[in-house]
Amino acid sequence: MRRLLFGFGQIVILAGLCLAVAAAEEPTRSAIVVDATGVTTEVIVEYGDFLVRTKNFDVTILLNKVISIQTQGQTATVRYLCWGKETAITGELRDREWFSGKSDFGDFRIKPDKLRQLTFKTPPVKAKGEEVPAYDSVLVFADGQTMEAAEVEAAGPAAARFRGFGIVLRTKSFDVLIPLEKVISIQIQGQTAEVRYVWWGKETAITGQMPEQRIAGKGDFGAFGVDTSAGRLRRVTFTTPRALAEKGEVPAYDAVLVLMDGTRLPVADLRKVDHYHYTYSDGYFTRGGWSYGSRENFEFLRGESEATVRLTDLKTLQFRPGKKVTVTLKNGNSSTGQYSDEGSSGVIGFSGTCEKGDLFIDVKDIRAIEFGPPQE
Repeated sequence: MRRLLFGFGQIVILAGLCLAVAAAEEPTRSAIVVDATGVTTEVIVEYGDFLVRTKNFDVTILLNKVISIQTQGQTATVRYLCWGKETAITGELRDREWFSGKSDFGDFRIKPDKLRQLTFKTPPVKAKGEEVPAYDSVLVFADGQTMEAAEVEAAGPAAARFRGFGIVLRTKSFDVLIPLEKVISIQIQGQTAEVRYVWWGKETAITGQMPEQRIAGKGDFGAFGVDTSAGRLRRVTFTTPRALAEKGEVPAYDAVLVLMDGTRLPVADLRKVDHYHYTYSDGYFTRGGWSYGSRENFEFLRGESEATVRLTDLKTLQFRPGKKVTVTLKNGNSSTGQYSDEGSSGVIGFSGTCEKGDLFIDVKDIRAIEFGPPQE
């Protein structure tokens, strides 16, 4: 199933849980560590994972699957167990500040750039369920390299504003998200991409700008990831797209977006999108980000009071410069006020489903919204 659970945070959490379970099932192993000066230490290695960045993609490797690591300057060759078979990969060690463990001299740790060699004294143990995954897609890179893949996912900041998960393209007026289980192929050229896919039972295509996203999955070298903004990935083709067998039905439209250029865009399942900024501390640094919400209400200020109206009670919203909005209800009541773009009572845009896919549109790109089925 090619479906992403949600954004980067939950992927990291789930990966961490899987790594913890894997580590708990494996016995600890001793390794001989040689640093850049030639000093040798025997270490009981603490498990975890690290990343190897190759020319085209990144590979995440579990330390409890490693046979040896040999470094030369900024480059490392890692021999490890992947899908139950010994393999090797060469690239730059990333995303690990220290290799650590216990030695005869107490706690031990060494930075990757100070490591010359790490060799485990015993081989890794093959666990159950480590067979090669059933590949259902092919990635093609700019230098011609190809890689079969399974369980391909996509994640990026632009996808957080949607209620679903998939690949995001940016058109002139709005963003479109296409679930990966609907995709036939993705062709990337610079910052532009063409996606062929099945929507509402029909094969279609869309071309637009591709915001920063990360394509991840499982390949011959294990769990991999590649950033679309790096310019390395050229094409993703799904060999068995499930959506080709789907009949699909056009949903009932419940609103029409009138864009700034006058374009009328029917949408279904319309929702208001808001966001707020959050911060947290990991004990060392204060970090933060944006959290997005999808709601069935619209809030605006009438003088010093705030009115909250359900979208199903609205007839029209007419947006004006200066965050002004005229709200007309189905019962005939109308009022002009101001909307906010901050907090859960604000609005940064609207999401829904249109003939091109799941959409998000910034409120500044909307002239008006007419609620109810489109008028013929």
